[in-house]
Amino acid sequence: MECSRHELEHYALMVQEATDEHANGIALGAAVRCTYDPMAVEVLFSVEARSVADVHHRVALVVGAIEPALPFAFQTETATRSAERREELVPV
Repeated sequence: MECSRHELEHYALMVQEATDEHANGIALGAAVRCTYDPMAVEVLFSVEARSVADVHHRVALVVGAIEPALPFAFQTETATRSAERREELVPV
């Protein structure tokens, strides 16, 4: 789908609003940005999960929150990377 920069920025706002409203507890620290070559809206966020399968499930929930907010179907590409595990705090 071809669109102008202005339209892309409008879609990015719609994605940010949908993420904030419907995936707030899942997409931690969500940030949305536009890229113009190629034209795309990127959503960057973290999830806390116990397994790789749970990570993918949570990403699917975020995509599911965004889909109804846009007036057209869209393609998704996902990339995940594991953060280093946080050490449990031990009381002194």
